[in-house]
Amino acid sequence: MSASNPAIHYDLAVAYREMGLLADAITEFERAADDPARECVCCSMIGRIHLELGNTNAAIDAFTRALSSCVSPERELALLYDLGDAYLATGRREQARYFFRRLAKLEPGYDDPRGSVEARRGAMGDSEPPDSII
Repeated sequence: MSASNPAIHYDLAVAYREMGLLADAITEFERAADDPARECVCCSMIGRIHLELGNTNAAIDAFTRALSSCVSPERELALLYDLGDAYLATGRREQARYFFRRLAKLEPGYDDPRGSVEARRGAMGDSEPPDSII
């Protein structure tokens, strides 16, 4: 296998994840993320794996890196939600509120299986207009 082929590393990472070999999946996603065209999706996947492992702070770091390299508006929305959710899980409500407001500004009706952005903001007692954050 070519050590510099991001597609191979990505495919291997997906296979490792499906087999439950999460540490190996993270390693391969990191290698695949060296390709700027794959960086966003790979870092997003790394974040999701870290959440599965209970490493919320590592997930936040991965989601933040993913967001900074994101070019897809749809993926950006999902990452904003993921960041808000991860910050909320760590008890950092102000950071969570920031990302949920940012998401609400971009897509007020955004819905996720974990709950709509408005429901999440409401549960946090956030009634400020989304424009107040950005």
